[in-house]
Amino acid sequence: MQTTAKLKKGDISFDMLKSAIERSWGARSSFDAEEWTPSNPAHGQCAMTALVVNDFFGGKFLKVVATYPNGKVVSHFYNELESGIVDLTRSQFPEGTKFSAAEYRSRERVLSNPVTAKKYKVLKKRVLMRLKNLSKKMATLYLAHPLVDRIRIRDVEIDLECKLGIELFNPFYDIYRPDIAELDAGATRHYQGRMNPDEIVRKDLEAIKSCNGLLAIIPKDRPSIGESMEIFYNSFVLSKPTYLIIEDNNLLDHPWLVFNSSKRFSSIGEFKQWWKRNEEKEKANSGKKQQNKKNLHISEGIIKTIERRLG
Repeated sequence: MQTTAKLKKGDISFDMLKSAIERSWGARSSFDAEEWTPSNPAHGQCAMTALVVNDFFGGKFLKVVATYPNGKVVSHFYNELESGIVDLTRSQFPEGTKFSAAEYRSRERVLSNPVTAKKYKVLKKRVLMRLKNLSKKMATLYLAHPLVDRIRIRDVEIDLECKLGIELFNPFYDIYRPDIAELDAGATRHYQGRMNPDEIVRKDLEAIKSCNGLLAIIPKDRPSIGESMEIFYNSFVLSKPTYLIIEDNNLLDHPWLVFNSSKRFSSIGEFKQWWKRNEEKEKANSGKKQQNKKNLHISEGIIKTIERRLG
């Protein structure tokens, strides 16, 4: 494995690219979307990831055959750069996986699979948006949502972060939860993992405190006790901005949701449109303030000049 600390293309370092790639992995960018889980985010991402790395840093493509301990066989792709081997998705394989000798593959050969080509476009678009957002001052919102919707909402989370330039704190995956890893692996049922309720709740409360506000996605017909408590804590106790995406229109005007929200939306799309409009207004207001300061500075200069001449 190479030392990548000094790798850079323009203003983009390898570490910046690596972070953008890893935070963009989701079901939509995975070759094996049905088996993908946030607990193993690199699953099915190898070819697409190698292509994005190649876009920025060139090099060659390597392919091996990976054999899982249970006998399952899959192809695995990674990069060979001038300074050595880079394999950002090796973590997807469990201990005991065996790998064949590596063979070189052309970029055209890697892209010849139509599924790979489609997923690559998804991943690259996300990565480019994340890199563009690095220059922005980003708000951090706690993402409240039911545990049973965690995998679906993980892709929603990635989409919102990339398109809106915000950071979302996910309580199921941004805090290590062994019970969630067990659920994702199919080893346990709801609430039967290794759980410490006191530790989980306290960590969630601390995370809510550390964020600028809260975004809650409330799915139809799936109320969540934990999510309701998080909304109340952020809104009533901390008095922080609380945005609710309420997918059941019958609940949009529920008194408790009205009382404990800064803004309510009937869909994720509506929230995205509002956030973009609000951001544009803030930019316009900021521009006006800067112009007013400039005008005030000019006026003060004129007054001082007149006073000197009159004096």
